[in-house]
Amino acid sequence: KERADKSTKSSMSQWLREKLEEADVLNVVEPFWTTNYKQADTAAAKSPPFFLKSNSYYAWLSSFSRFLISRSISNKNSIWRSFFYACRSAIRSNAGISAAEFLFPLLILDAVCFGNSHDETIVVRELVSSLTFDTVGSEAICSMNMREREKAANSVFTLIDLLRKWVDQEIEDRYRESRRRKRAANVDLESCTSAWPADIVLSKIRRLLDQIPLSLCASAASRVGMNARALQFLEIDSRSQIASSAISNAKKNTASYHDSKFLKSCHIDGIDLQLTKKLLGQLCDFDTMITISQKSNPSELSSRLLEVATEREMYGDWEGALQAYEHLLDSRLRSGNIVGCSKNRAQKGLLRCLLKLGRLDSVLNQAYGMSKQDLDLKEMEFSNEILPYATEAAWRLGKWSSLDSLVNEEHDESGQDAHARYQLSLGRTMHSIHCRLPEKVILGLRDARECVMSSLSSAARDSYARSYPYLMKLHLLREVEYISSVFFSEKDRKDTFVEFVSSDEWKDRIKMITPDITGSNDIINTRLALSRMANEPALEGSLWLDIGRLARKGGLYQVAEHSLAQADMSFQNAYTEPAPVDDSFIFFVQDSIGNVKLQLAKLKHAVGETTTALNLIENNIPASIFQMNDAELDSYVSKMTRDGNIALESKDTLSRRILQSTEWLVSGGLRSGSEIKSRYHTVLKLAPKWERAHFHFGKYIESLLETRFSALSELGNNASRLMVLQNDKS
Repeated sequence: KERADKSTKSSMSQWLREKLEEADVLNVVEPFWTTNYKQADTAAAKSPPFFLKSNSYYAWLSSFSRFLISRSISNKNSIWRSFFYACRSAIRSNAGISAAEFLFPLLILDAVCFGNSHDETIVVRELVSSLTFDTVGSEAICSMNMREREKAANSVFTLIDLLRKWVDQEIEDRYRESRRRKRAANVDLESCTSAWPADIVLSKIRRLLDQIPLSLCASAASRVGMNARALQFLEIDSRSQIASSAISNAKKNTASYHDSKFLKSCHIDGIDLQLTKKLLGQLCDFDTMITISQKSNPSELSSRLLEVATEREMYGDWEGALQAYEHLLDSRLRSGNIVGCSKNRAQKGLLRCLLKLGRLDSVLNQAYGMSKQDLDLKEMEFSNEILPYATEAAWRLGKWSSLDSLVNEEHDESGQDAHARYQLSLGRTMHSIHCRLPEKVILGLRDARECVMSSLSSAARDSYARSYPYLMKLHLLREVEYISSVFFSEKDRKDTFVEFVSSDEWKDRIKMITPDITGSNDIINTRLALSRMANEPALEGSLWLDIGRLARKGGLYQVAEHSLAQADMSFQNAYTEPAPVDDSFIFFVQDSIGNVKLQLAKLKHAVGETTTALNLIENNIPASIFQMNDAELDSYVSKMTRDGNIALESKDTLSRRILQSTEWLVSGGLRSGSEIKSRYHTVLKLAPKWERAHFHFGKYIESLLETRFSALSELGNNASRLMVLQNDKS
């Protein structure tokens, strides 16, 4: 080994220089090799507690790590104190956050293994504080916002995973060694001078992990979006309680322990059942969720209503969930005052259901009323918990004055979760687009993406299916970013916007996404707001038409009726707009109006109003059309003009209306066979290659043949019986 003293410090061996050149770090290392600068500690490490005093994740990790380094340096038993001391300057700035995260598990292990009981108590207290999201009683409240707290919780979970990995790996190595040598591996604790004693490390790690409650880990994992991990913590907690109880009973009564060969198959004792059912619903394990609901069967009315609301919400039954939340908040149905936490959950659930059902005006009214109950607020002011829902409702309604007051006032967002911060950031972005503020649009999109990525990183650990909504949000933000550049461009904004929405990228994305039962999703809702800002009523009407059609198929008739009414109004505005339009645009708008009438007719038929449905669907269709030949029908279709008595529409739309009305007439038996056949012939003349028309016409002919065969068979049977009677008389 070569040692560099003061006289030879400026020289570097040729071998070391070559190695550094190969690693391409010679220019970085050489100044540190030749310098005489020496760093001295100018500030002493802070004293605990650290988490409650810190306002950011970096501040907590840095101050806590520096404290652990100082404790390691003063501890002669620590064999890593020199290494930790050399790294102390790397964790003093934000740039060294990765180094602090790398050293954090080693510092914790060093403090637990070689420190005293006071050091272990400080470590446990800090870890528990970082996982405690809900304050109880008079405990101090952490000044970190929710985003920083999520980072701290993630670092603690990483620490727990790593410690368990070390324990499992050591046990596995010992087992393999014992199998290989046919004897247990003996560890001489006295000779362990160059490494941590393995037996002591195992016991220390286990004792540290036992002091962190699993129920607390489950609650914290749920708050940061790690649903699968939270469910795992709950299951381990329940199993450990059952195992401890079984072992304790075995020590007291050996016979009873041996008689019970199996433990319980349903491990729900001693855990938070409400949290368990919520996690199972978010993970789409509805069968287990129902089983646990049957096992728990709470007797309190508010608890039962909250469980019913949560279950219906998980299944996508937004109407049922809305009713359950309304009953939960109705003071007349409660025997006592509802708990504050349950009331807060019920209020959020009610607003969430209203947003899903598209009742946006009700969201603003309900949000203001809820805020007014607890706080003395001015007009159109909202509490911090309700603010995200009111913000989303405002920009979806296009109430920019209300949105301006919502996003510009000072609000405490430290307690908001990732989804709430995303709602607020997206609301600020939409407001900035409307006000033509490109700098604020960039900031809003950046904050929104950070919120989505933090949720995506947690959801991706559970399953790919849970990652889908967050990927859709990223697509949404990409569209908002591009369309905002269209609004701020110097070109003709309207032409550029129409060109983009006519592109394959715009159309393909809407085809790939999966709307929910209400017929809408985040991308469709955002496109509605953007098309309204761009003054494109035809595009807005097309989106409303899609929402109404899917909501009707999902059985949400009120949502469908509202959406179709909005679509009809948008197409009427596009049809009467003063701007010059070409014939193809007029044809598209009038054809879309025909589709709206078709969907409205299907909606009326679904609710039992068949007569109204037939009047709507056959409006402006003359009876003479069913008696025309091919040439007359082609002439009739070609003469449909904008100023005529018949609305301009395509052959496809006209044939769909006639076929649908014919099917209803057949099911109701409201027309004769010749009239029905003439209707089917007209549809096939309009759309000769339409498979559905051929199928239903063939099905109708088959039903006529079956009816005729049945009649002939009955007539033959009657004739046979008559002949038998005549023979008997003779």
